Amino acid sequence: MAGSIRVAGFAYMVVDMADDKTSLLVRDYSRQLIVVGVQNNERLYTLEVPDLLPSDETFWTLAGSGFLGHSSDSIFASCLVRRSNGDTASRNYVVNIRTGSVSEIRPSRCLENGWDPVLKSWFYVYSIERLPNRTLLVSTNDLRYDYANDTFLDEEISDPRGGHLYFYKRTWLSGYLVGRSGWFRGPGQDSISLVVDGKSFEMSQLVSDMYVQSSIRGTDYVILDVIPNRYASSSGKGWGPELWVVDVGRLLRDKSISNAIVVKRNLHEAYCSLATLGLYAYAYDLDHVYISMHQDGEYVQIPFRISLSSPTFKSPITFR
Repeated sequence: MAGSIRVAGFAYMVVDMADDKTSLLVRDYSRQLIVVGVQNNERLYTLEVPDLLPSDETFWTLAGSGFLGHSSDSIFASCLVRRSNGDTASRNYVVNIRTGSVSEIRPSRCLENGWDPVLKSWFYVYSIERLPNRTLLVSTNDLRYDYANDTFLDEEISDPRGGHLYFYKRTWLSGYLVGRSGWFRGPGQDSISLVVDGKSFEMSQLVSDMYVQSSIRGTDYVILDVIPNRYASSSGKGWGPELWVVDVGRLLRDKSISNAIVVKRNLHEAYCSLATLGLYAYAYDLDHVYISMHQDGEYVQIPFRISLSSPTFKSPITFR
């Protein structure tokens, strides 16, 4: 329970869509990655992530997952693990769903247990960037790793005001790097900014929290999951989280957040569903946006496809 709302205790979420739009990769909170056929909601493949790990690695967290290349043949699973003897390690696996073969990705500069002596941290992957000519793994400290050439890119997104930058995405059309920066300056003085290629745009006057959830193919649009400062709307439904689509190119030209917002969608007003365990918004385009929702009282939060072009379209991803 959360107040008068009976929240879900478990969530499935869409984390990736194959470039040809035939397959989705669905992750659950605990242990599975599921490849789902888009046309019929058919479960095509189920990966039990613990089966990848050695038997002495008993406590683990799935840090990230996705389709590795431009087809849905290969998926990666990145884990932080704690061994039975108390040691920590990281593991990054690639599974070919056609053949069942399993291989491990580890930069040559990292130790066998995944420790990166250059960054002095564990190497793990939490998202992926598929570019026309290569695939990059977004890893520890937001570094991008070209696994085919075993190199890290020097290019990093910077925060011009020295705050902590995280949750960034690259736009597909122009390659802008878009992130969220924030820090605590004192009671009632939290600062939240959208940072684009090192340029900072203050968001605190509009939102109390914000995350960059996804970029949209073929555009310079990103989707923000925000909690507006105004909790109540004219309809009186007053449910906080919204999805905002921001045109990053327009933002850089006009220097105005308000002018750059091309879509605002209050999910409760549009769909009367809840996302109490998080939205987990993933977008391929404006008509293929996937978020996890549930009705009051349901135990499992499942992904729905919605369209930001159509205010009422909603289709569940059931993968039976």
